[in-house]
Amino acid sequence: PIQFENLGVEIMIGGYCDVAVWMEDNSFGVFEFKTTRPSDKTVSSYAAQLHGYVYGFEKPRPDLVQPVQVEHLGIIVFDCSEGAFSVSELRCALKGTLVYLPVLIDRAGFEEKMEKLATTLANPALPKAGEFCETCRAIAEIRGYELEAAA
Repeated sequence: PIQFENLGVEIMIGGYCDVAVWMEDNSFGVFEFKTTRPSDKTVSSYAAQLHGYVYGFEKPRPDLVQPVQVEHLGIIVFDCSEGAFSVSELRCALKGTLVYLPVLIDRAGFEEKMEKLATTLANPALPKAGEFCETCRAIAEIRGYELEAAA
């Protein structure tokens, strides 16, 4: 959990990374596999998810495991946009290219985003839900329920 005691908020991060490995030089890396087109947008789309894993490895619950410093972070993309699909009898194959996209580790930026989220969640008057933001609507409904239950 990420504690924001000054705000009375705790954010729980959950999930499973695809690959966490010790490298030959004894450094530690966290990687995700994705099937998509490799691009800067791919990196930005998954950066928060990957940084959540970094936080979990580096600041775990002390009663569970020892912290591990993450030095490598990236996405291994299976790009089948130029590949081929073949079927014969009861077998099929999807062919494509593997591309490695390194992700810059920005611990301070991630923690800043989490603090902004915690500040938003701590405010009884949540911002108006965006027209296309299901998450915002869900949080607003939960907060409304919590406020009604507390009344």
